[in-house]
Order: sequence, then structure tokens, then C-alpha cells
Amino acid sequence: AAVEAAEVAAARESDAEEEDEADAEERAYLARMEAGSYTLQLVDVCLCYAATAKNKQLRQQVLHGLYEDGFSLHDIWANAFDHIKSFGIDTVDAVQRKQTEELGKEVEKLLQKYTTVKEEGADAEAEQE
Repeated sequence: AAVEAAEVAAARESDAEEEDEADAEERAYLARMEAGSYTLQLVDVCLCYAATAKNKQLRQQVLHGLYEDGFSLHDIWANAFDHIKSFGIDTVDAVQRKQTEELGKEVEKLLQKYTTVKEEGADAEAEQE
């Protein structure tokens, strides 16, 4: 809710005649960061690391917890990926680049295996009809 309010405030502040679209997107992004999106992205990166852990029990607990709360790894990865892609190429060392590439590959494997909660709900509704 705070993120949405920040985006609305940023949109109101921008003067459509003087700012181009890139400036408006930048302002909205910064407003989301100020409203806590940055912290959410960091937490989502941590959840992705836990979801791709070699420990099967930990991985299952994370995925089950997300599912029980109505979320999926798809939602979490979208936020985490936004955080990762915000890194400047020259600000990331080779080790961090390798780790994030490996994380991305592992998450992508899981994403192919599991459907989103929304997809499951649609499938269940289709079966009932």
C-alpha cells in the first residue's frame, strides 16, 4: 500500500510536459525504493537463496510457506530479479556476478517445475466447471 501511494505521489509530482518517460519511470522507481521496496527486494533475494538450497527440507519449507501465504516463487523471483538487474556491471565483482548467475539458473529450474498460486487456482476452477 505504501509503495502504491508513493508511486501515485511520484506520478502527481511529475509534470508531463517537461519530463520524458524515462524520468517518470526513474521517479516512480525511487519512490518505491523509499517506500520499502529495496528491503523487500533484499528479503526476496534471501528467500531465493533459501529456496534453491541443497537442503531439501529447507527448500520445501520455503516453498510451502510461500504457497500457504498465497505467494509463489514466481512473485519472489520477480522482485529479486529487479534488485539483481539494478546492479551496475562495473559495480559487481566476478564472484558476485557468478553467484547471481547461479542463483538465476537454480530459480529458473524451480520456476519451470512449479506453477504459480494463481495458475493453480485457475486450473482448479476449470476442473470444477
